[in-house]
Amino acid sequence: MAHWCQVLPRPPGLGVHYEALVNEPRSTLEPVLASLGLPWDDACLAHHESVERVQTLSLWQVRPPLKTESVERWRHYEKQLGPLIEALH
Repeated sequence: MAHWCQVLPRPPGLGVHYEALVNEPRSTLEPVLASLGLPWDDACLAHHESVERVQTLSLWQVRPPLKTESVERWRHYEKQLGPLIEALH
């Protein structure tokens, strides 16, 4: 994302850190909604309580509440990801 922020006059989206999302969901999501021209809705904090049908093959991933167990999980693969991380920086 840092690359695109440097080379494009207007970056293609808004970066969201997973850690920020699970630890401070409202303060992380409010700018996302604002960038889309949408008002804040408390339902964003209770997405897992929605009874609306979700059409995705990853239904089991989008239904549970946000959880911190996955924070820093990528570090298990840091050694293997080393060349990719270097290339992206």
